[in-house]
Amino acid sequence: MIEVANRIRKLAARTALEGFADDLRELADYVEQQASPATVQQPAPLASDGPATWDLVVKDMQARDKLGRARYGTPLQPNNGRKSLVDAYQEVLDLAAYMRNAIEEQDADKATVIEGMLHYRELAKDLQQRLDAALSRVAELERALTGAAHHPEARAA
Repeated sequence: MIEVANRIRKLAARTALEGFADDLRELADYVEQQASPATVQQPAPLASDGPATWDLVVKDMQARDKLGRARYGTPLQPNNGRKSLVDAYQEVLDLAAYMRNAIEEQDADKATVIEGMLHYRELAKDLQQRLDAALSRVAELERALTGAAHHPEARAA
């Protein structure tokens, strides 16, 4: 998407029509914005039949507390000899990396699906062309047979 935005900007720089150039620059900004998951505008959330996320988070927090107590022999508490801000910052960095990785994987999955759809669309076009040709040939044969039935002398020749 960034490459597309750059191409649009180059086109805007070459155009002599100032209003059109402005439109192209605006389009380039929009395309570039869509390229980054950090700036993509999303619609407002809709209600669904899924579980409440905060209920899931609370359960996960309880499970993490249980794991931490088993692993370290104590709950997470203030003044435990560690720097909580450093721990949290490191966790946030890991989280950001995992989330970005998931976005890339999701985008790759979408690209694979789109490529598959395009491939099958081309196959469907090819099959449609072959079917049209076969139906056309059948129609020709029917016309030839109908003509021969009405003109027996054509068959005898």
